[in-house]
Amino acid sequence: MKKLRYLIAAALIAGSMAVCAGAVRTVTPQEALQSSITQVQQQWQNENDKSMYFIDGDGYGGYASPLVPSKNLYTISLDIDGYIKYGFLDGVVNIETGEMVIPLEYDTIDVLADNKILLSKEILGKEHCSDFYLSDENGNITPMDLPVEGICMSVSDEGYFFVGIYAKRPLTDVIYYQEPTTIQYDIPKLVLFDENMNMLRDDIDGGVAISTPVFHNGLMAIQTGSTLWEGSVKGAYGNGKYGLIDKTGKFVSKNDFDKLDWQDNRYIGKRGTKLYLVDKEGGETELPSDIDKYGASWLDKYSTWARPDVAAAHEHGLGSIFHYPRLDITRVDFCELAVNLYSKMSSVPENIPDAAFSDCEDENVAVAAALGIVTGYEDGTFRPYAFITREEAATMLNRLYKSLGGTETVEGSKQYADDARFGDWSRDSIYTMQNIGIMKGEENNEFHPDGGYTGEQAIVTIERMYNRLTQ
Repeated sequence: MKKLRYLIAAALIAGSMAVCAGAVRTVTPQEALQSSITQVQQQWQNENDKSMYFIDGDGYGGYASPLVPSKNLYTISLDIDGYIKYGFLDGVVNIETGEMVIPLEYDTIDVLADNKILLSKEILGKEHCSDFYLSDENGNITPMDLPVEGICMSVSDEGYFFVGIYAKRPLTDVIYYQEPTTIQYDIPKLVLFDENMNMLRDDIDGGVAISTPVFHNGLMAIQTGSTLWEGSVKGAYGNGKYGLIDKTGKFVSKNDFDKLDWQDNRYIGKRGTKLYLVDKEGGETELPSDIDKYGASWLDKYSTWARPDVAAAHEHGLGSIFHYPRLDITRVDFCELAVNLYSKMSSVPENIPDAAFSDCEDENVAVAAALGIVTGYEDGTFRPYAFITREEAATMLNRLYKSLGGTETVEGSKQYADDARFGDWSRDSIYTMQNIGIMKGEENNEFHPDGGYTGEQAIVTIERMYNRLTQ
């Protein structure tokens, strides 16, 4: 959040503003604000779906971005010459009416939860310390009394936020000195709160210019126990261990990983040279030793048999570069591939609902559902991070094929030896995909309907379908 602010500030300064301390004020704050609102409204009326609107005036500049777009509430951030020492100040404007809902006097503004907006304002003269407030969408502001003193770092997910408590901690700078040199540097510990101001954890390691962790699939990878940070004053990580916590702040996995990354919509942990797939319950599956190999190009991670089709798919704009392409693909990643192909071949319908499922707001999933390529479960969920089986893949591919005008049927197909294991819902799709050469059987004329469907297999089948449809 703060990094983005600094990048935007740098861009504005490098452009037309020439802002500096002590500049002569050429416009009053109220004039700058009113002119900025007018600029933003004009841009919004012309293009009301942009993620950011830039503001530029004589002696002021900034930007506006959606906060609660369904209510036309936008954060407006301004830097006004000679008005404030510390750069941008934030407020909230109703972009339709031009009314300021939250005054321009805060340092950070984020949506915390439904009808809860988190505000922070740095305390002048007190380093790394902010006052915190809650506001509703009507601008009713209430001060918050947190049990710690620090600054707002980020909102990590709906209803959760981080406060950073800075202190001098040992940093080995390996970049800016001729020899690695350990210095004392301001580095935060992260305190995790929920929307009711309950402190869930106060022992999470922060870093230097490192993004704060976020929840994925209801879990967050955190680092704890660091005694030394390494890198530079521009960016450094601690030497602590990693584990997964749930939304109560409790560990669900072992807290002894050297790394724990969210890659290809799954958590991959590393201990020494060994890699593990870590599931939602904290269970571990050791991965093959060559699963993370690097070579001359990104294609080296793919199996030899898949590389020609994967390379062709990327030339056609159809593929994603997976970190672990030989692992099973998730439902959300399959939707991305499917929608990429559909968009290549046809026009995506307009006015697709933003959230088709209670547990997933991904745009590709919404499009795939609207096209009938994927469906959810009886409880209204989509389970975006679940892995796809081969019979599920055949069914979704068949729906994708038909949505693009494919008319092939199961007639003339050769029966698989394990046909009795097919679901009634998947049988026709399996044989249709066989007929057009999209999905093939495996050894001994078996299809293995409940077997895994990998990322590289998904890309290859999408490329085959593209070739079929463009013949």
